[in-house]
Amino acid sequence: MPIQIKPNEEKIDFIQRCISEEMGYGRDESQSVGMCYAYWEENRLSKAGNEERMVNKLNKKQQELEGACWDNYIQIGMKPGPGGKMVPDCRGPVKK
Repeated sequence: MPIQIKPNEEKIDFIQRCISEEMGYGRDESQSVGMCYAYWEENRLSKAGNEERMVNKLNKKQQELEGACWDNYIQIGMKPGPGGKMVPDCRGPVKK
């Protein structure tokens, strides 16, 4: 099981701690070094992927909401709709 990165742990601190722990499990030094750097990169890429997925999800939601109101109406927020589902709160007509 990969060694977990502690919150706010710096790369060098994690690598040193990880190598020590992996060698304690009976692995040789070069194997431990490789595994620890792999753990660090895997965690970094996983976080980046999660952030990218969240941004994509927010962008998609924004695009859905942009066309949610009739012409000359503006969306001022969201409100509970049928079945408790949140729906756009459109106000207007707005004079241009």
